[in-house]
Amino acid sequence: MIAVELYPRGTFHVGELGVGREETLEYIPSDTLYAAIVYAWVIAGEKGPFTPPPLRLTSAFPRLGAVRLYPRPFVRIRAERERREELGKTIARFAWCSERIFALLLQGADMTPLARSEHFIAGIWIHPDDRPLLPPPPNGAEKWEAFWTTQPPVPHVVVDRRRSTPNLFHSGRLTFGPGCGLWFGVEFNTPDARNLLERALHYLADAGLGGLRSTGHGAFTFAIREDSIPAPDVPADYAVTLSRYLPANPAEVAFALQADHAAYKLVLLSGWCQDDAGHPWRRKQVRMVREGSVLRWNGHPLGQVADLKPEHVGKFGDRPVLRYGLVFPVPVAKEALL
Repeated sequence: MIAVELYPRGTFHVGELGVGREETLEYIPSDTLYAAIVYAWVIAGEKGPFTPPPLRLTSAFPRLGAVRLYPRPFVRIRAERERREELGKTIARFAWCSERIFALLLQGADMTPLARSEHFIAGIWIHPDDRPLLPPPPNGAEKWEAFWTTQPPVPHVVVDRRRSTPNLFHSGRLTFGPGCGLWFGVEFNTPDARNLLERALHYLADAGLGGLRSTGHGAFTFAIREDSIPAPDVPADYAVTLSRYLPANPAEVAFALQADHAAYKLVLLSGWCQDDAGHPWRRKQVRMVREGSVLRWNGHPLGQVADLKPEHVGKFGDRPVLRYGLVFPVPVAKEALL
């Protein structure tokens, strides 16, 4: 596996519907990331097909200097009751953890020594060995209050071309603190996949990732490192997915999601696409399994890259509208299962 580190040159916007405004996610989901990579390939003249993908990737998660963050895995957190009561909602609601914490959770280790308030920084569970690797707080502060922010939302005005009437809307933006950014993992399925990935990244570094790219959002520089994701020595027949997951068929749903120890959350996705004439259309909706979910896994690939092209509208020809939904699995030990 390789790890791609993204160093922001500004803000990001990954749209998520909010109340009266469009919010932004704190990370870039795998389906958004793969769509951007495919777009870069098309711009570069690659003919495809892009299914099956030449690579498998995680979502792009936050990075604090050299400390890679992972989504909270939906596993059992083994800690003494008294310590859990001391932490209260802190241990119940954390969304991100450092790699060492992630590895221990997947092993089903006793987390009591690490379940202390001083190991939660800005709501993130960070192993004490990772603290020296964190970037220094900004502006000479003694400690980090937030490694990134999604506020405040930025106002925009759209003018109706026919009536010349203005329409005000707000969109969130993701801004990282000094030394912070994103990272994602990649495994290659074909011999030329690394070259394809690097070509796409060089294009996207200037063109941008996510939304609002025309206003300067999403630009970055990047570095590629050979690395691995820690996994238990004696895994069970389950895995945590580090990418969004779209089951390929009902049999896969029964196998992966209806197993005894499966634990997952769903997200409803829709979005827009353009036909060959440049007209916008709503793509088909799907429900996908979120990152951090625990699935039954037997070592074989799970998921699909679906064609969500809208039916009976637009001029698409044979061109698909892809939604990436392959699992990026990390094995889980039996002791960690719910």
